[in-house]
Amino acid sequence: MMIFDQLSNLAQYKGIHPELDNAIDYLNKDDYKTLQVGSHHIKGDEIILHVSETDLNDVDQSVYEYHETYADIHLLLVGQETLSYGYGKTDEIASFKNDDDFGLVTCQQSCSMGLGIDSFAIFFPKESHQPGQQLGNDKHIKKVVVKVLMN
Repeated sequence: MMIFDQLSNLAQYKGIHPELDNAIDYLNKDDYKTLQVGSHHIKGDEIILHVSETDLNDVDQSVYEYHETYADIHLLLVGQETLSYGYGKTDEIASFKNDDDFGLVTCQQSCSMGLGIDSFAIFFPKESHQPGQQLGNDKHIKKVVVKVLMN
């Protein structure tokens, strides 16, 4: 059920899950835009916001990450990036790390989307996705990934 939309429409996705509602309420306050790079526990381990600055990779749709218990909300503060959503038959290429809620797979099919500062993407648990790919001339971004506990 991956979601990709304009940031101005974020509130329309309330009602899917109570913790997702809490994350959306927090993001609608715009407080996240002034946070320093690093991890910020917004609501214990239920909502964790990661601010990062990173260099982008060339588009490569071979390896995707996924999570079992957390959804990811991706937002950009500076720049633009390509995100890919993998689906179809998946093959695990590394053992799932329960402590980090992180696994890697290959996917049979994918679709890509361009994420800018006016849009967002939500990947739910078990949805394979690949962030950090170059879009246009941008090679460096500042972004926010909100981890939302979904159990």
